Amino acid sequence: KLCKKYDLKIVVSSAWREYYKFYELEHILKYMKIDAELIDITTSCTLDDNYDKNRGCQVQNWTSNNEHDLLLILDDNRHAGYMNESFFVLCDKNKGFDDEAFAKAEIILDSQIKLVP
Repeated sequence: KLCKKYDLKIVVSSAWREYYKFYELEHILKYMKIDAELIDITTSCTLDDNYDKNRGCQVQNWTSNNEHDLLLILDDNRHAGYMNESFFVLCDKNKGFDDEAFAKAEIILDSQIKLVP
C-alpha cells in the first residue's frame, strides 16, 4: 500500500543481503506481497566496533552515492537509522510494519514531497 502510494523502490540493507541472491530477494518480496521494485542492496561498511551501527553506515553510503527522490528506512534494529534518523521508522520485532509504523512512514515521506518545488 505504502509502496504504491509513493512509488517506492527497495534497497535491502538487512542481513538478508548476505544470505540471498538478488533474484531470491525479489521472490521473497513478491511472496510477502510487497509490490515494489528491488533496485539494489547495500554494501558492507565498518564504522566502528558496534556491529549494529554499521547498518546505518551502509544506508548512509548508499544514499550518498545513489540518486533517490524519497528516503524511508524501515527496520527492527534501532541502529539502522544511524546517521539518517529523520528518515527512520523503528518497526516492532513482534508486530512488524503495523499501523503506527505506517503512519510515521507517511509523515516522513509527505515531509519530503513538500520540500520539492
